[in-house]
Amino acid sequence: MSRGRWESRRCRQPPSYHGGVMRISAPPNPSPRRRVRPQPPTPQESAPQNSRRCVLRRRLLALAAVLVLSTASLAAADGEEAYRTRCALCHGGNAAGSDRAGSILATLDASGPAQLARIITDGVPSRGMPGIEMPDEELTPLIAYLKELAAAAPPAARDPRAPQPRAASIALAGGDALEGTVLNESGFDAQFRTAGGDILLLRREGDAYREAAVEPYVDWPSYHGSYSGNRHSPLDQIHRDNIGGLSMQWFYPVPDMPMIEGTPVVIAGVMYVTAVNQVYALDAATGREIWRYAQPRTEGLVGDPGIGLNRGVAVGGDLVFSVSDHAHVIALDRFTGELVWDTEMDDYREHYGAVVAPLVVGDLVIAGISAGDTGLRGSLDAYHAETGERAWRFWTIPAPGEPGSETWGDPEVLRRGCGAT
Repeated sequence: MSRGRWESRRCRQPPSYHGGVMRISAPPNPSPRRRVRPQPPTPQESAPQNSRRCVLRRRLLALAAVLVLSTASLAAADGEEAYRTRCALCHGGNAAGSDRAGSILATLDASGPAQLARIITDGVPSRGMPGIEMPDEELTPLIAYLKELAAAAPPAARDPRAPQPRAASIALAGGDALEGTVLNESGFDAQFRTAGGDILLLRREGDAYREAAVEPYVDWPSYHGSYSGNRHSPLDQIHRDNIGGLSMQWFYPVPDMPMIEGTPVVIAGVMYVTAVNQVYALDAATGREIWRYAQPRTEGLVGDPGIGLNRGVAVGGDLVFSVSDHAHVIALDRFTGELVWDTEMDDYREHYGAVVAPLVVGDLVIAGISAGDTGLRGSLDAYHAETGERAWRFWTIPAPGEPGSETWGDPEVLRRGCGAT
């Protein structure tokens, strides 16, 4: 083969092929790219974009609000429809009662959702109300609507017997006049608070009033009547010879309470009676209500607090002391019923509660807790009457390491030794 032909052939071979190995050459490097940082738009360019974003954001927020309101409206509508079809025939369009059944506004106002659910599903057979079975998706909005009805009703509608205080000038039989507040009244008597805050129990004489004489004057300031605890009264108007002739002079029904276990307390002609989370001040001679204090019952309690027991109040100075079902001790103004202080004794979520009538000793208020049926550690507390601050606590069951704890053996048994007070 001539050299020229070889060279010609060699020249026709791919330039990247050598000895059976193909070499693939990389393409030449392109010219490097310049990284360009985006420049912020000018105010004229960004204004339309920001405006569009704001409009979109407002529309989304408006849509979310509409959805929330629509959901609430649907729930309210469902509750109203359930009430109209299931309840209104007997209890009226606004729960204030009809010719078939009385007002339920007081019950709605004082009851929590769980209690109302039990009333609806179990009924109140003693009052002729049957139980109603309904799914939760219908029961829940119904209860919400019932609470709305109670919240919207004026106090007089929630309980027509509740006093409606009014400012007034009272003419006395001697010719004088008193400025203050009529707390309650009838055609025969009136309960009056003076501008200075005193309570006067008045009896009508024609167009004027006279202050009622409390005779004989003997107070009963605590559950047992005195520190002796013997419940003895020096009054001798009632005895074995005339007890058979006693007759009822008045009665006062406490709302929604199947039983009352408290002992009435009487100070200066005013009687204080209690139910669970309720305190009432009454004219002891007529039964007319002077003021009331109430708070909703606590859901989920056990034992006596869950049943709804309360055993009364104690009076010291110008304060009335009571306990709540969820283990609080409270002080009320004796003349107005307003809450002065509220102190937690123990956490009700640990199944503590309270039903005891407090005892006033000097400037201290003694109160205890209900835990004997729930396996907790009992205690007795003393609180400063003026402030509600705890002065001391006595544990009825010793803590591990304290004298007497060795007699309990198992520390777990000691921790749940009960000892309610």
